[in-house]
Amino acid sequence: MMSKTTVLRRALLVSALSFLTFSQAHAFGFFNRDRGNDEAPIEEQRTSRSREYNNRSHNAGEIRQIAILLPLNGQHAEAAVAIREGFLAAYYANQQQRKPNIRVYDTTRGDVKQIYESAISEGADFVVGPLSKEDVLQIGRMGRNLQIPVLALNSHPDLFQAPPNFVMYSLAPETEAEQIAEKAWQKGYRSASIVVPDNAWGKRTANAFSVRWQHLGGKVVRSIFANPNQDQAAAVRKLLGIDQSQKRANDIKNLMSEKIEFQARRRQDVDVIVMAAPPAQARQLKPLFDFYYAEDVPVLATSSIYSGSPNPKSDRDVNGVVFCDMPWLLDTNKGAALRQLISRDGQEHSDQYSRLFAMGYDAYNLTGQIRVLQGQGQYAGATGNLHLGNNNLIERNLSWAKMVNGMPTQVN
Repeated sequence: MMSKTTVLRRALLVSALSFLTFSQAHAFGFFNRDRGNDEAPIEEQRTSRSREYNNRSHNAGEIRQIAILLPLNGQHAEAAVAIREGFLAAYYANQQQRKPNIRVYDTTRGDVKQIYESAISEGADFVVGPLSKEDVLQIGRMGRNLQIPVLALNSHPDLFQAPPNFVMYSLAPETEAEQIAEKAWQKGYRSASIVVPDNAWGKRTANAFSVRWQHLGGKVVRSIFANPNQDQAAAVRKLLGIDQSQKRANDIKNLMSEKIEFQARRRQDVDVIVMAAPPAQARQLKPLFDFYYAEDVPVLATSSIYSGSPNPKSDRDVNGVVFCDMPWLLDTNKGAALRQLISRDGQEHSDQYSRLFAMGYDAYNLTGQIRVLQGQGQYAGATGNLHLGNNNLIERNLSWAKMVNGMPTQVN
């Protein structure tokens, strides 16, 4: 016998499907075409659809059909699913009567440029995606062959000049690192030490901060790459110069015959500590900063230190840390609706899933805001205050919070 919960979920699903138009249901894959009844060859069908697309008359700027290009299999599948779910959640949250049809294409099933062309032949007049850097580069290099606007969900350093109708939107760690550098400079700090995980993500973050910091005129005193699975105390001693202080004391003891008292000192030429670390590692690092005499040194951090869900018992260990993050995660009122959408399936989702869900949510709303951004306007999204920067790359201005009693408290 089915439980009441199961019956209710099935009833809700049936109710939701009843509101889909046939074309929307077809686009989402709720109906499968019977190719056995297709009389015309596939290429002829595509030519016919393309002719129909080119000949149809609709209001300028109106989007009739959106193609979402995502890698639904392989190493990026989990990220793709989170973005897709966020995109569709925003679609259904849109109360407008006239909404575009949505078609989802799996970019792992063929050449991404051919998939882009297929999407156009099947009626798309706007493309969201692709996601992988390699696919973004391929589509971006199509140049004048891009027939319809594209909102890519990543960027690539080798795409030096994006086509006018090719906009890139990503959650790259460089964004946070650069904004931390600007925040530190605005606060009057001039000498910074950096501690990040010893991995590719950590190195990207450290490099982005260093480049922006030094461009502003700041000095990087020391950069430490700490393995999250090893002793964090050794990394902090090295970061703060405690080991050097201890060595000097040992050298003096060896020279002096009598016994001397000694207390290690941290280096005094650091104005701010910049930390990028997952929550568990951050909860070890901050108490060690305090233990090794750096409790008076301000700490600025990336969003990685916060799981996205309040956890005051554990996050007390990072009290005092100021960090940047997506607005919806820091503003309880604004984030309530999005949290409800994320948890609607009754499952526990990771921090990464929630942030990518929000990216998908913003991506849908951005399809109607591209012209605003191109006109130097802004869009207040869940992932940040968004505006168009150099090379058609969307820039995210993040919100700031300070951890107080284990809870993020927004600050200016």
